Amino acid sequence: MAAVKKRVLVTGASGLIGHHLVMHLLDQGFTVIGLARSYPLASLSPAPSYYDHPDFVPVPGDIRDSAILNALFARYRPTHLVHLAAQPIVGTALSSAEDTFDINIRGTWCVLEAARDYGALSSVVVASSDKAYGAHEELPYREDHALRACYPYDVSKKITEELALSYFHSYGLPVTITRCGNVFGAGDLNMSRIIPGTILSCLRGEDIIVRSTGEHQRCYVYGEDVAEAYRAILDADAHEVAGQAFNIGNADAVSVLDLVAMIRDVMGADEVGVIVQGQAPGEIVHQSLDCEKIQRTLGWSARTPLRRALEQTVAWYRSHQKALEALCNEAGPA
Repeated sequence: MAAVKKRVLVTGASGLIGHHLVMHLLDQGFTVIGLARSYPLASLSPAPSYYDHPDFVPVPGDIRDSAILNALFARYRPTHLVHLAAQPIVGTALSSAEDTFDINIRGTWCVLEAARDYGALSSVVVASSDKAYGAHEELPYREDHALRACYPYDVSKKITEELALSYFHSYGLPVTITRCGNVFGAGDLNMSRIIPGTILSCLRGEDIIVRSTGEHQRCYVYGEDVAEAYRAILDADAHEVAGQAFNIGNADAVSVLDLVAMIRDVMGADEVGVIVQGQAPGEIVHQSLDCEKIQRTLGWSARTPLRRALEQTVAWYRSHQKALEALCNEAGPA
């Protein structure tokens, strides 16, 4: 008997990780149903090729609309679910905590409840974040580190995990948690993030604005590598990964100022100035991820060197600069 083709419902399919994941899953022969509040990348010229792919079904809608969720499950009968939809920006969460908690926490509850009612998913992958760990003296974070989230975005992701795992323990929903580092790559319209913001400033010949002191350290992981990690989880035996969390990133943290210097070098933009504002409330100073568990369990590790990934990312922004100028200020939660 032929194997059943995997049908994956991806919430937040138009976001940064969603953009890379949809492309990767389609390339791997999956059918993808993409739920997102909007699909701004579809207006680019050229638009990402997956919008015309016969196995991609883009659906506009909000994860807090239970009627839409139930209709999607009933109509498309997905075999797997990847829940990415969220308000993803730390600064926005600090200024708009209520909206962030509503989208990230209540939205996750709506998705999990619809998945439980549907009752036919082989796996459910729920996106948390390395921010859920909070601040620790011992780095890099391992999956058994305590979750010490303090700030609104971080807390929203910690509670996302707790909700998801409660559905695993209480109802047997086959939930796996992902904790990614700072993801970057093509398709990111959130210019408040340091990588797309720096690239756009260099393209415009404008000063680069660093909100923090520039000493904050993060692990940066390429979107294409992240997509491969998600696919490895989807391909795994659910009994092997359900009820567990996996870090997705690397242990090599890079400071913001070193990252900006690398982008300027890649772009040949040494003449572009850097303004360090020294203000970044609600952000953890040092973060990095131990990814030995996902490498040992699923054979995944980040394979794209940082500089090469930046070169590929810069090339995408160069080729879409004019269209992105019109879109970047309109982007919101996926």
